[in-house]
Amino acid sequence: MRPALALLVAAAFTSPGCADPSELKALHAKKASLESERAVQQQLLADEDLYRSALKKAPQAGMPLDPAEVTARVTRTTSGVAVSVDRSANGGLGVSLVGPASPGRAAVALSQLALHLPDLSLASASLGADGFTARGHVEKPGPALAKAAPAGGRTFVPLTEVRKLREEVAALEREVQAARSKVEADLAERGPAAVRAVQSPDRFRQQAAVVQALVGGPSPVAATAEFAFDPALVTARGTLAPGRKVMDALPLFKADYDVQSMSENAGRFELKLSPRATASR
Repeated sequence: MRPALALLVAAAFTSPGCADPSELKALHAKKASLESERAVQQQLLADEDLYRSALKKAPQAGMPLDPAEVTARVTRTTSGVAVSVDRSANGGLGVSLVGPASPGRAAVALSQLALHLPDLSLASASLGADGFTARGHVEKPGPALAKAAPAGGRTFVPLTEVRKLREEVAALEREVQAARSKVEADLAERGPAAVRAVQSPDRFRQQAAVVQALVGGPSPVAATAEFAFDPALVTARGTLAPGRKVMDALPLFKADYDVQSMSENAGRFELKLSPRATASR
């Protein structure tokens, strides 16, 4: 009976009314991938003007970076700043900047560098009388991968179901292919990165603006400052400029940040800011 049962099962797999379960799994995965790409294309078309505007403000956003390119951009942008670049474990880049400039000049240098390294996210910065340091990273570029649909776990798959899925995948392929001709390749690849560079509080441009607001300008609030940048919190601490109070910093950040805490004692201060939800759009 058992050999006969085995033959019967084998026959069921090759029966005209059943399909290979592995084909169904592959079709589901392909459908999920195409649906993900279609969603991205639709979003790109909807935000086309936003991406174009962002690329005008951050024309170098989303461009492939290697250590030599980062070093070249720093060298072209400013003098007297040493840069060290290394590959990170996840394929991105770790970047360290060191300069002898005073806090005010260092803030200007960081603002200039932010224009040419828009994809950089700072982790920390220290601006003192004897110079400055800044450390950050650049994420490895690349689209998010679509997750494959989970297998159904069935042994037998009706052929009609597979035929329907094949037709759906073929229709999606035609739709995605048609949309590809409407979306400019450069806009699709770099537009989202440009928007992040221009709008995200955890990108170099906004981080450099925080530094500039606190220690730059003709009447800085801080004489020296150390910054720690986390995605949801900016912590600044250091020494106040003569005659200045930590309260003087509040108008500088009220448009884009909420003050989580502030303290002042014997000329030293600490200020914690969280970016508002509207600051990233």
